[in-house]
Parts: sequence; structure tokens; C-alpha cells
Amino acid sequence: MSSSSVRGTTERSQEIVDTLQFGLNSTKLELPNKCVHELFEERVNERPDGYAVICEEESITYRELNQRANRVAHYLQSTSSRMRNPEPS
Repeated sequence: MSSSSVRGTTERSQEIVDTLQFGLNSTKLELPNKCVHELFEERVNERPDGYAVICEEESITYRELNQRANRVAHYLQSTSSRMRNPEPS
């Protein structure tokens, strides 16, 4: 391995450390005044075929994750509605 490769790897490692120490822990970050689901919907619209989740050999896109989340939300809404308004026996 050449010294320039080692130096490049070392510099990249330092960039990662700097990002973790200063970028992610920055308290001056301005967050949008939106709910998490609204931010997620924006990401779905921006990158529907981009990877949302990657775990080992499996991955799903933002579109697929959104479809799954919507199915769960509709199921929970219908279950909640039935619990509040049970059918007469």
C-alpha cells in the first residue's frame, strides 16, 4: 500500500470523526417545523426508488416503505374505528 493511499484513508477517517463530533452533534441545526410523517412523505416524493432501508442482503425503497406504512396506518385506523363503534350483537 502506498503512503498516499494510507494518507488518503487517514484523511477520510478524520473527516468521518469530524462529522460525527461536529456535524451530527451540532446544536445549531435548524429543523423544519413539520411532523416526521410529513418529512418522510417529502423524501418519498423526492426519491421514490431510493433505498430507505438496507439490512444485510435485503433492501426496500422509499416507495415500498411508504406503501407498507400506509397499509399499517389504514389497518390501525379501521381497528380503532371498530373498537369505538362496535357492531351490535
